[in-house]
Order: sequence, then C-alpha cells, then structure tokens
Amino acid sequence: KIAEPSLAHATIRITDCLFLGDRIRITGKTENGKMLRFEATNSSQVKPGDTVPVRIDVDTIHLLPAAE
Repeated sequence: KIAEPSLAHATIRITDCLFLGDRIRITGKTENGKMLRFEATNSSQVKPGDTVPVRIDVDTIHLLPAAE
C-alpha cells in the first residue's frame, strides 16, 4: 500500500494505473527495476510517472512464477 515515507519498504515509479471501481490497480518499477503491482483505494491521487513510497504486508503477497 502507499505509505508515509518513514514507514515505506520501497519506492516505486508508477507505470500504469487501472481504475477498478472501488480501487485502483497500480503497476510500477522498484528502484532495482523489478515490477510491483498492488491495489490502492480509489481516492489515491496517483498517476503514471509519480514516485510513491510503499509498504508491503508480507502476509498478503501473491508470487507468480517466472515466465519461461
């Protein structure tokens, strides 16, 4: 989720936002170039190109296998 900078685990540069009604699916790249996708409330004021601090709840992570 988008977090206060002092509580963030990472910073991402947003590459895409998809409005899903009550939430927004955000896709971005971490500082080391890895893709990160998460959902935020639809009141989040973000757009592609923004850099935002994020905090990761490790109990809710879904990992996808690498494409072969």
